Amino acid sequence: MYTNAIIDTLGIKLIYLLDSTVYILIGGYHSKAI
Repeated sequence: MYTNAIIDTLGIKLIYLLDSTVYILIGGYHSKAI
């Protein structure tokens, strides 16, 4: 149970990190395009 909770938390953090990176990359790209 405890291990699963840790894995879930890491998974959420990884997804959030990927999401943020993509958002920043796309946002930066659009800023330069404008």
